[in-house]
Amino acid sequence: MGNKTLLLLTVSFPYGNAETFLETEIKYHTEVFESVIIVPLRKENHILRELPINCIVLDVSFLSLIKKGCTAL
Repeated sequence: MGNKTLLLLTVSFPYGNAETFLETEIKYHTEVFESVIIVPLRKENHILRELPINCIVLDVSFLSLIKKGCTAL
């Protein structure tokens, strides 16, 4: 079996208190997939919830800075 990776797009998980259902679901995802890449669209705060070892958080908050400088995106 090849490398199975899940790309999980979220509003803010694993930051903040929203999307609490993912705290339970992430445990199951990390058992099925070799790695889970979590892409939160924003940070509610800088407190990162505890995640399994095979999770990677990809910070794309820099996109908001790019968007502010662009007239069309």
